[in-house]
Amino acid sequence: MAHSHQPHFCQPLLPGFQTGLNIPISFFSRHIHGNTTGNRWTLRSDATDNTWEVLQEERRLTRGWKEFTEA
Repeated sequence: MAHSHQPHFCQPLLPGFQTGLNIPISFFSRHIHGNTTGNRWTLRSDATDNTWEVLQEERRLTRGWKEFTEA
């Protein structure tokens, strides 16, 4: 199995996950630096070539997250 050089995390999706996702503290403290509000993440699915822009607010992925989960 090939290893990715890009940091990533796995998070269980609990009821209500469509409203946002909390970034795990260990990932957050290790890989995210500086301003943590207003950062944009590009999410992709292994099943398609689609990407989604999602807004990070503090330790949470918010705007755009719902569209990603619905797709």
